[in-house]
Amino acid sequence: MLMKHSVIFTLLTTLALAVHSSAQEHSAMDQAVGTEMKSFIDQQQIAGAVTLVADSRGVIHHQAIGMASIENEQAMRTDSLFRIASLTKNFVAASLMTLQDQGKLNINDLVATHLPEFEGIGLKKDDGKGPVDLRIWHLLSHTSGVNYPKYTAIPPLKTASVGMAKLDLNFRPGSQWKYSKGMAVVARIIEVASGMTFEAYVEKSLYAPLGLTDTGFGLTEAQGKRLATTYEPGPNKTIIPASSSYFATPPGKATLPRPSGGLISSANDLHTFYAMLLNQGMHDGKQVLSKQSVELLLKSRTDGMNAGFVPGSAYGLGFGLVKEPQGVTAMLNPGTFGHGGGSGAQAWVDPLSKRVYILLIQRTKFGNSDASEVRKKFQQAAADQAR
Repeated sequence: MLMKHSVIFTLLTTLALAVHSSAQEHSAMDQAVGTEMKSFIDQQQIAGAVTLVADSRGVIHHQAIGMASIENEQAMRTDSLFRIASLTKNFVAASLMTLQDQGKLNINDLVATHLPEFEGIGLKKDDGKGPVDLRIWHLLSHTSGVNYPKYTAIPPLKTASVGMAKLDLNFRPGSQWKYSKGMAVVARIIEVASGMTFEAYVEKSLYAPLGLTDTGFGLTEAQGKRLATTYEPGPNKTIIPASSSYFATPPGKATLPRPSGGLISSANDLHTFYAMLLNQGMHDGKQVLSKQSVELLLKSRTDGMNAGFVPGSAYGLGFGLVKEPQGVTAMLNPGTFGHGGGSGAQAWVDPLSKRVYILLIQRTKFGNSDASEVRKKFQQAAADQAR
């Protein structure tokens, strides 16, 4: 009996020490990351931030600092909502792959198989190599060469797709990497293959099975009150609300989707999505996306090309990849995947350390978001404190 009690005491002691150690790590990371974010607030680089770090144990850091709206004296909250811009591409790509899992399409399909308007699309400069084979994976990897017409307002997806099909490609698909709005065509393919609107299918394939309640292209009135204001540089090294009407007006229910960069989300929803990918498509005991599809998403399609927005990058299907860590990615491991957004958001998953790094800020006209010091300092502070 004494031995049994001794074993129980040892187990409880070990558990208590583990909890204490975890609490210490949590506190140290909060302080380290918070100090870095406060310095950027003091420098008028950002108004506020929400940061989240998770590993195989779950969330080990989740913090809000600064203001969501300086003008309204609204403090940043951990459930504040953000325009995640190009992180949207990650969701579009994952949603499309659920259709491949169902056998309704394949990334190697010709785009014209699903969208006849792309039949016979040409090149700006004919290279004499015959017909152009534009495939779905080219669109997902930004190796398609597609062009986007000029619109005065966000067009319906069918309109955008037809308009893009009328423009010759910049280069032969698969030969170069050039960031494009090809996700508009991907979203239209999702509509045709699923028989549903793009928004409805993303809801069915991702939001519902993952339990995402704060992710979408539109906001309810209550959610609108949690949307962080986007700022841009002002006079005398200050920040002022962004002048663009896109940032100034909260989107409503009727907002047309922007597959290349229109989603709004929260740190918690983003963590759930990226944790599913880290867990090879599994969430809460259910396979949301097949393991094979996750592997296809994260396989480099740009070997030998100059891809991404910082040195050492590559690109998969809708996902940026860290191929050779350096500079702003030096604290990450090869194979890290995710995306950055033009309004400041960053989400990266390191499969070797099993860490998810999420940085949510709202700003524009501050230069390359992927190469920002805010991203670098956040990731470095979190990596230094993680064990």
